[in-house]
Amino acid sequence: MKNKLALAAALFATSFSVSADGLSYSSLELGYNKLKIDTSGSEGNLSIGDHDGSGPYFKGSIALGKTMYVFGGVNGGDGDIPVRVTEWTWTGSRELRGSMEANVSQYYLGFGFHADVSEKTHVVTEFSAIQTNAKFGQVRIEDMRRRSGVEVSATDVRVAVGFRRQFAKHFEGSGKVSYTGGEGYENEFAAILGAQVNFNQTWGIVGEAELGGTIPQYRVGLRASF
Repeated sequence: MKNKLALAAALFATSFSVSADGLSYSSLELGYNKLKIDTSGSEGNLSIGDHDGSGPYFKGSIALGKTMYVFGGVNGGDGDIPVRVTEWTWTGSRELRGSMEANVSQYYLGFGFHADVSEKTHVVTEFSAIQTNAKFGQVRIEDMRRRSGVEVSATDVRVAVGFRRQFAKHFEGSGKVSYTGGEGYENEFAAILGAQVNFNQTWGIVGEAELGGTIPQYRVGLRASF
């Protein structure tokens, strides 16, 4: 029994070191997210601008076998939307400027596959479902306060294809092209670019940008790979 336990421990340690030196698909990540949504429009004497929000994000992934993995996470994006109201009087018009609270959160869950072009370069394909929730709260215009209480949600699906590459011992990069469609996104293509600077086999600083599409997002965080 003792020999069997020693052999099992040795095999586990060997497999862990090989995975840690290469591209890991089991990780946890926490950081800061910034997003922008085109909410601009006008109706009657009311005009609103775009939503620029920010908040924490969390994501994780788990490797299943040699080529498959599952992933999921949540992105926060709370902020204020600029609001402008035009008032007409007998002497002319004036503009009242204010803001409206907007609380946006996005949840996603999916699975992916990776094929090894080389030990340091992988081609990845991912499929995921995205749930976007937006809640619009208090409207503040000068000395006026009003609760809007409007909530909106949308569900979309996304397909992404791209690559991951370990360019150096302490640096990894990735690039993907995604297609997203459903209730919130209007059949859109976007680019997702990422980079990671590793301190050691476990810890690293990561950055990611979703460029194009309805909700451009930028993230920076801390990742633990296993």
